[in-house]
Amino acid sequence: MPTPIAHGLGAIAASSLVAAASSLVPGRFASRRGFEAAIARIGPRRGIAGIAGIGVLPDVDLLLGMHRGVTHSLGAVFLVGAVAGAIAPTARLPVALTAAAAFASHLLLDWLGTDPSSPYGIMAWWPWTTDFYLSDAQLFMRVCREYWMPECWRHNFLAACRELAILVPVTAAALLIARRALRLGGRSGG
Repeated sequence: MPTPIAHGLGAIAASSLVAAASSLVPGRFASRRGFEAAIARIGPRRGIAGIAGIGVLPDVDLLLGMHRGVTHSLGAVFLVGAVAGAIAPTARLPVALTAAAAFASHLLLDWLGTDPSSPYGIMAWWPWTTDFYLSDAQLFMRVCREYWMPECWRHNFLAACRELAILVPVTAAALLIARRALRLGGRSGG
């Protein structure tokens, strides 16, 4: 399963793409000005930090001793989106979708990760099923949690380097796409 660094980058990429898509949709759904007002209200840096935090949020279940369960599911994605939309001062639907995408990115990255412990994978389809799912394409290395062992630190360093090599270009591309889409949306009067 990926590190918090990967989850933060994945959340920024996913939410940027959703924000870009919503800025290009004509009509009330897009509410581009409302979305920008919501970001302006909290500030772009705090907004990005908040999105990254939402991307890491599913791992709160580590504190409860039941990792990769309910918080790693589509049910939790819907709940996070609903809460974000309910507390958003403006542009409720775009904000809800953006938060849900940031949270859902965590599920995607964990599904694509290496999982050495049973049950393998994530409980992706809760509440519909409690089955666990893991991709055959395991792009990300596991995170070593035996921090007292020197080889654990080396392993985690290599895992983080691999994550950065994969996710920094993806995140940069998503941010560029979002920036361009917001400009195009502004020209069309979004």
